[in-house]
Amino acid sequence: MNMLEIYDPAMCCSSGVCGIDSDAELSRFAADLKRLAEAGAEVRRFNLAREPEAFVAAAPIRKLLDEIGSSALPAIVANGVLVSQGRYPVTAELASWAGLEVGEAMPAARSGCCGSRC
Repeated sequence: MNMLEIYDPAMCCSSGVCGIDSDAELSRFAADLKRLAEAGAEVRRFNLAREPEAFVAAAPIRKLLDEIGSSALPAIVANGVLVSQGRYPVTAELASWAGLEVGEAMPAARSGCCGSRC
């Protein structure tokens, strides 16, 4: 099983449901990460506003921020390798990077469902 590290931009929460406006994409992503962890994947998530030291300590993230800046976030690192930047990946990508397949071990979210309110 692979380790996924998610480096989020500065935000108040990672669920996507805080404040007046909720972010369906961020809610779907949070639900995907929860399902990955429940399936046995090791998932670590860092928020630039709360854990800036994690961004400095991770060489691929530090380089990304030096070259592109915070617009490159969110960034995903799988086993030390940068695999995604600037977007929240879909379920199948996350499962693949975690060493899982969408199916029995990691069921796909229902169409149109954010994962947290359905």
